[in-house]
Amino acid sequence: MSWQFLALGLLGYAILTQGFIFMLYRKEGRGKEFLTRMIVPLLGALILLGYFGWKFVFPS
Repeated sequence: MSWQFLALGLLGYAILTQGFIFMLYRKEGRGKEFLTRMIVPLLGALILLGYFGWKFVFPS
């Protein structure tokens, strides 16, 4: 159970960090460039966050 909590925390931190970096890119007018570069890692992190979140909330 504790490793799932750790995974949730790390993935949440990664997603928040990407959001912060996206805001910096958008401020410089390069938001689209960031999205094209980071869409695959962001989707991967969101899928893993959903999986571990589901396992954490609904343990079987």
